[in-house]
Amino acid sequence: MTHGHCHVSLPELSSSLPLVKHLLRREEELRMCDAQQALFAAVESRRDADWIDLVEILQERVVTEMLGCGPQCPPDCARSRPSAGDVAAAVALLRTAVARWPDDAELPTLSVYRRFNRARRGSLRVGDPLPDCALLDCAGDGGGGGGDVGGGTVSLLQWRAAHVPASHPLLLVSGSWS
Repeated sequence: MTHGHCHVSLPELSSSLPLVKHLLRREEELRMCDAQQALFAAVESRRDADWIDLVEILQERVVTEMLGCGPQCPPDCARSRPSAGDVAAAVALLRTAVARWPDDAELPTLSVYRRFNRARRGSLRVGDPLPDCALLDCAGDGGGGGGDVGGGTVSLLQWRAAHVPASHPLLLVSGSWS
């Protein structure tokens, strides 16, 4: 430990469940502090940023503290800052820890986003009729074409009728950034 936090390499971190658990605990400590909660509240009223942007910054801070010099390091610290690539890889490790170590019963309880995840396996199976749902219209023209978010929605069934021949199969994949 140096300056109150670890200095480890990315390979050390990638192979160490205890270090990853330490990162998850640190992330929760920072997420739940009053100052961070105030930032989350303040960003909710803005249109140019979102709370998930703050989470990404916070996760980058947590892994930077462990991989190299973080905000607590004094200016004369001899340890260099980790590369952007190492920070991105460590953040990905943090986000995928539960999948990487599936047999560890404690990990899902340490990960804030896993602990409060409400996603469940759905009942839609191959060959089922396509259900209708509202899709975010990324083109802003009602056609669901792409580009900047337009803010409207388009019916999945209407979109399919306009863009995918009925004789062609349609693969439906959904997910969440958060």
